[in-house]
Amino acid sequence: MAWTWKSKQLSEMWGPSAPDILCKDTLTNSWVLIENQLEKTDHIHLGQLMTYAAGLDAVTIVWVAAEIREEHRAALDWLNQITDETFNFFALEIVANRRFARSTKV
Repeated sequence: MAWTWKSKQLSEMWGPSAPDILCKDTLTNSWVLIENQLEKTDHIHLGQLMTYAAGLDAVTIVWVAAEIREEHRAALDWLNQITDETFNFFALEIVANRRFARSTKV
């Protein structure tokens, strides 16, 4: 998919709570909603995803988290099963590795 960032003041749309990232799919002109979570997934963020998606008519929903809990993976799998091919639900689990270089003093 080719996405472009949609510059929009999200706080004006949603008040104190707003989607983390909102894009437009340039091929379909549909909304792409991306929600970031620094820890493992929770029910609150799942509810936010559904609320934002419904309010925006988003068809691609991406949940990025440090750990995707099995019940949330199952919920997204279920949503992919019961919706037509227009809708896509993704969960991305991010793992960061940090290497430390040791220096030797001469």
